[in-house]
Amino acid sequence: MIPRLIHDEIRQRLVAGKKAVLLFGARQVGKTTLVREVLKQLPYRVLAISADELAPIDILSSRDLSR
Repeated sequence: MIPRLIHDEIRQRLVAGKKAVLLFGARQVGKTTLVREVLKQLPYRVLAISADELAPIDILSSRDLSR
């Protein structure tokens, strides 16, 4: 894996008790790999949502807060 400067920042925010960390960027640049690497080092439960799947796309793009 290519070392990423933001690796430690993500880890620190999660350890500091932040409820969520949003990581976004261009496709195929290593976001998922980076997140998986950080999470392997932490004892947390994880909810992973792929915005490439249709159901999450519909929910995430909806303005209906009851979903």
